[in-house]
Amino acid sequence: MKVLFLALSLATLAFGANIDYLVVVQTSASKDAGTNGHFLIKATGHSGEEVDLGVLDNTSEDVAQAGSTDSYPLKEIADVGVIVCVEITAKSGDAWLIDGLDISSPSSPKYTFVNADHILLSSGWFEGQSSLKMCRPKVQYVVTTKTAPKYAYGHSAPGTNDKVHATVIGKNGVS
Repeated sequence: MKVLFLALSLATLAFGANIDYLVVVQTSASKDAGTNGHFLIKATGHSGEEVDLGVLDNTSEDVAQAGSTDSYPLKEIADVGVIVCVEITAKSGDAWLIDGLDISSPSSPKYTFVNADHILLSSGWFEGQSSLKMCRPKVQYVVTTKTAPKYAYGHSAPGTNDKVHATVIGKNGVS
């Protein structure tokens, strides 16, 4: 029994632990924005790794109605770290218009992705798009350096001819 437990523990370390995700979707308040359809959701982590999170099942009558906010706990899925993109794909003809969604996990603090272009999701070719990918904006850093004036700190020629390296650390250690 101890050997089996050790083997399972080592396998978990080797392949990464599964974690739980929480997706909270805000359906648009527009007329006919709600759905009773099936939609798949996928997440991309900061290292580029993708994971299928599963199905957002809207077949219950009290879920995904116009103006509603609905929670989808998704259990025991591979950890991709900090989530930078989510993609929802329609798997039924019933369209869905979302304002956006929040997603969080033990490895990724809650982040809100917004459907800024108001894209209608549907697998029907005549109404909307079959998938919607929303990503965090890419951050561009500008670093300005200033060399000390001549003769500062006892040097006649301050500065360097070597490469200078900088590390920018963002929220929660993601850079």
